[in-house]
Amino acid sequence: MNDPYPVRSVGHAHIADNLLENRKATMRDSHFTYSANISIMFAEHPMLERPAAAAAAGFEHIEMWWPFATASAEQDDVDRLLSAIDAAGVALRGLNFYAGDMAGGERGVASHPDRVAELQASTAPLLQIAEATGVRHFNLLYGRRDERWSASEQDETAVTSIRAAAQAVSGIGGTVLLEPLAEGLNGAYPLTRPEHVIALLDGPLADLDNVALLYDVFHLGSNGFDIVGGVAALAERIGHVQIADSPGRGEPGSGALPIAAALDARRCRLPRPDRLRVHADHPHRADPGLARADRVTAASRPAGHEDGPAGNHGAGPRVLLAVDKFKGCLRGREVAAHLREGILAALPNARVRMHPVSDGGDGFADELTAHGFTQHRVAARDALGRPIVSSFAFGRGTAVVEMAQASGLQLIAPQERLPLQADTFGLGMVLRSLVAGAGQDRGGRGR
Repeated sequence: MNDPYPVRSVGHAHIADNLLENRKATMRDSHFTYSANISIMFAEHPMLERPAAAAAAGFEHIEMWWPFATASAEQDDVDRLLSAIDAAGVALRGLNFYAGDMAGGERGVASHPDRVAELQASTAPLLQIAEATGVRHFNLLYGRRDERWSASEQDETAVTSIRAAAQAVSGIGGTVLLEPLAEGLNGAYPLTRPEHVIALLDGPLADLDNVALLYDVFHLGSNGFDIVGGVAALAERIGHVQIADSPGRGEPGSGALPIAAALDARRCRLPRPDRLRVHADHPHRADPGLARADRVTAASRPAGHEDGPAGNHGAGPRVLLAVDKFKGCLRGREVAAHLREGILAALPNARVRMHPVSDGGDGFADELTAHGFTQHRVAARDALGRPIVSSFAFGRGTAVVEMAQASGLQLIAPQERLPLQADTFGLGMVLRSLVAGAGQDRGGRGR
């Protein structure tokens, strides 16, 4: 696999090994699970060796930028990455969507009209990795301003891209993260403060419940944001925290940021345990020692706070949630999400994989989004003739029409379920829209 992230001098920080040689502290406290960003850390190793390097340093969890040189990853490269993660015994907790040439200065492609197809091409391998590893947090970088288009054109493209990404990962219980970046280090990147992300969450993305703020203390602190006092107003909007000190992007304590106080403030406002994952995001020198998990937790921990018992507890049990809907109550992915929350509350170390199943009834087409299908919305009528917005799924050259999307019981209140007055005319409307759209897409070429 080509490594798109060569070793770069991004404030190399030596993290000393200050505990016994064989002691490895678990990377978890009562609220947070810590993971190492192996796209920056352990950069002296090839990418496929970094999961093992992180494990050797005491990390049980990792995350990474887009790990392939192109958006359309080769299946062999995906398989090799998954094998490396599995062999290392670490859990993948965060993954970026394709973001262009990061080493060359690009910071995402979501807002670039000519890069939409590339971003979409990365979705299928991203979902495959998510299904195999259980990762459910996905960073989608907005993209630097490009003079070829107006700001409004780029913002409109970005919103469309974010919505498509959120829909794609919703079927597996995934969350899309939007990240403000440091000014002066990332070109003309338009998101530099939390309020820039909140404006999106409360504006054009207000109907989405799986898009959240990525709270990076290095980037926000570098921009002068109060990373301690500013937490209160953002607590419910934060889906992920990243830690590195500033200046220099080194280990906590190497710069001037009050990282321990920032995490303590976040703990005090956390609605429920284990909701948030924190990642260590700083490079280091390989010699004289590796980055140590215990060093990161110690530096990130406020005085007087005690972690759980020391010792490397491994990645925990693997749990597969293959569940169908609860008829008339919850969709399969919602059932799985609730089960996952309960399992992680009891077994925080568990590696939970959600794989909703379906018998072909209502919810079937929605579950196909986790397998690279896209939903196409069309006008229709419910079984009682009232206007609704229905949809069909399309992917891999196949269209899937779910009758329940137009004529299903879930669209009708119990007191309105009158079989002698109902019809399936709405299903015909969906089929007609599908045929008409397919004819336009084919352009007479057949399919």
